[in-house]
Amino acid sequence: MGWEAKFGGTGLEEVNFVIWNVENLTDWTIQPKCYITTKDGGQRSKLFPVVLYKTPDSMSISVLSHSGPMVEGTEYQLQCNIQSIAPLRNLVVKWYKGNEPLDNVTYSNASKTPEDVSPTLMIIPSKDDDGAQYRCRAELDLGPEGLQPHPTVTSEPLTITVHCEFLRTVHIYKLC
Repeated sequence: MGWEAKFGGTGLEEVNFVIWNVENLTDWTIQPKCYITTKDGGQRSKLFPVVLYKTPDSMSISVLSHSGPMVEGTEYQLQCNIQSIAPLRNLVVKWYKGNEPLDNVTYSNASKTPEDVSPTLMIIPSKDDDGAQYRCRAELDLGPEGLQPHPTVTSEPLTITVHCEFLRTVHIYKLC
């Protein structure tokens, strides 16, 4: 019995079970093969899929196509920039204003390799939102049997400044 793989292969051992152990793995396509020699001298094997999980290298939050104070009642788009995370199918991006959850974004991409993603959130701030802090959180949902708590990285907060929209009336007087 043994494991055949690019990394962590064991060779044939006369035992009832063999553990495949790799301390650091960065091969996103590896498929170790477990093999066994049967009593009649034949050999059977089975490939085991491996999924590597990677938290982001960096995260940031920004306002798209805008700088400076916001005007109440105007629509703005926030963007969460997540660099090099894998796999996307396990990623849940959570948006918050303060501690209030706003939205969750999930992905169905089957790619196993690290990717950059930039989900967005539309907001229409009111004057009460002046000083509000928005943040996004990348969580790798590994299911109930996976690592608990789930691996999570949160952006630094984005504090917004909101100016009131004033209705201005201009009177023009004609003097004769």
